[in-house]
Amino acid sequence: MKRNKFYEILNGGQLKLSTLMLAGVATMSIVSCNDNNLLDGSDSKDADAFVTFNVTDAQTKAIAQSGNVVTRGLINPNLVSTDLSSQKLAINGAGAASLCLIETTVEGVNPVQADAATRAKVVKTITETFSASGHRGATEASITATPQWFYKETTNSNGELVRRIPWSWDQRYGRFYAIFPEVTSDYTKIQLSPKSYAGNPYIEFEVEEDVKNQKDLMTACTGNVQYAIRGTAPTTNLDFRHALTAVKFAVGQNLSWNKTIDKVEIRNALSKGKYTLSDKLDGTGAAWDATSLTDRKTFTLDGISVSTSQNPNTVIMGRDEDNFTFYMIPQTLTGNNVVAYFHFTDGSEITTTLSGSWVAGTTKTYKLSDKSSTWEYTLETESPAAVAYNKSTSDYYKVRSYRTAADGVTQYPVKWKAVGYEEFNDATNSWDNLGTTKPSWLTALSVENGSGGTAAEQGVATLKVDVMVDRLTAYNKALQDAPVKGSASNYYNLSNANGTDVIENTANSYLVSAPGYYRIPLVYGNAIKNGADNKRAYQTQNSGQKILSNFKDHSGTDITTPYINIQNNTNPATQASIVWADQDGIVEACR
Repeated sequence: MKRNKFYEILNGGQLKLSTLMLAGVATMSIVSCNDNNLLDGSDSKDADAFVTFNVTDAQTKAIAQSGNVVTRGLINPNLVSTDLSSQKLAINGAGAASLCLIETTVEGVNPVQADAATRAKVVKTITETFSASGHRGATEASITATPQWFYKETTNSNGELVRRIPWSWDQRYGRFYAIFPEVTSDYTKIQLSPKSYAGNPYIEFEVEEDVKNQKDLMTACTGNVQYAIRGTAPTTNLDFRHALTAVKFAVGQNLSWNKTIDKVEIRNALSKGKYTLSDKLDGTGAAWDATSLTDRKTFTLDGISVSTSQNPNTVIMGRDEDNFTFYMIPQTLTGNNVVAYFHFTDGSEITTTLSGSWVAGTTKTYKLSDKSSTWEYTLETESPAAVAYNKSTSDYYKVRSYRTAADGVTQYPVKWKAVGYEEFNDATNSWDNLGTTKPSWLTALSVENGSGGTAAEQGVATLKVDVMVDRLTAYNKALQDAPVKGSASNYYNLSNANGTDVIENTANSYLVSAPGYYRIPLVYGNAIKNGADNKRAYQTQNSGQKILSNFKDHSGTDITTPYINIQNNTNPATQASIVWADQDGIVEACR
């Protein structure tokens, strides 16, 4: 039985046969081809020459070539010296007279000298799918202005198109454009120019207001590529480059304040714009359309807890799953009332008006510092996520150390070294200085000193698992094994020291430390103290414009009694409701 060679090629080398065995005679019927692998005039000689890309990160490659301080313009060819100038910004707010915000800029988006940690939110290499479009022609001059070959195709991080598309010998010249993250109908804040658009494609981009949801926009173009050897796909390079500005905030050295930052915002910055891609491999010509920038908004990073006294030179970051970098559209700041805002846990707040500009492919760091601080030297650290008790290696920590010359532009690496260790003491709720002695649970740091530079050096900590204590399991075990309190017929009264009926002391919240049956009185917060009415919990004799002399109930009426059902005797509560629980079934509400 002979194979149909042309059909085998059409089906990617997998022969699809339908056979019928009858009286010892084999007959063959060819199944119709439906996988649509060969498109637009390709024939069998082009069947194995599928379009694939060699995907690289232009920034990572530039750092590898130049060392720890990137030569200006190697990552972003459009940079000028003033784009990297440092400056000192004034701060407004109560108690801020001694403060300033030191602004520094480095080329690259959070540049790192080695591979990024797996948990990093900044894309150092393309690790997820992206979108690619193809233009082609019979000659280099006839490459189409519109993506008639293919448009917005899903492409894997290894450079392979999900839908395999071969080259055509009749149209052997091509140019390809790529966008990361992938442009999909599910995410409306990144829109690609229509398939009918003639010219370099453009992106309509909108910045997320919640910093944790922001995207690191990257684009690439192959330039013109020739399919020169029939049956062999040409090398087709995509060097991705960052289109946004990375904006970070840090706590400076010698800051005299003892406060905790819980929120940082950038206010009144432009959120929407149009970005046109380059048509060259080196990225030249890619640019934001300044006339398209619109819609000023506030961008927020909250849920953080950064001490201004205990974390010198530390980049502000949030919880482990948060992104600590603001990804912003490049724009002019001077004269546009773009404001950086800090909020502290004590309710105080400070602001500063930003000036200069944000430039694509750079990282702008604003460090909260004393005015008297020496700010020609920059030292920044980024801590790893908290390590599980049974894990022997941490995620990456990062150190960036450099100084800026008197011209405010030229940057030099500054060597750094870990000179001591501190360990948090739960008993004293403070840090113990261990000098040069490592904590008992720390085996080693892979990088204890470095040459410094604007690209961060990074290392990991090796931990002693055998000395770690799983306190959570022990804590949960103690709660589970505690004697049951109360019963189904006699609920334990949490407002009574012995669980009996008398209401002794009420509270806004009650701690349950054992399984059991519990009840709480329907009383406003701590309105009962030592068995008596504690009117101070809901009334005061003080008065004034900013004083609420009498707390209100749900209907806006002054509270006059500790007891909720007396206050609302016409509509008393009869059923408790579970508002929130961290897992189902641990609490049952009852009458």
